[in-house]
Amino acid sequence: MEVIKAVKFKYHGDYDELFRDFREMVVFCIDKALELSITSYAKLRKAVYEEWKQKLYPRYHIHYCHSVRKIATAILRNFI
Repeated sequence: MEVIKAVKFKYHGDYDELFRDFREMVVFCIDKALELSITSYAKLRKAVYEEWKQKLYPRYHIHYCHSVRKIATAILRNFI
């Protein structure tokens, strides 16, 4: 059996906008990782966290940042 950690929350808004923004978040993380030659989840966190939190996506819960970084690092590792 696999244990999964999850955060329960309610999203009140347009799901199309959420998915569009999520895609932009993934692209942002991949671009930053390629720019800095990062493939590690931890290093990517350090590279994007503050900019993410303050400037880019302040209206979303920070848990999106964690999910996006996991997806971005998985994409980068599969690409490499």
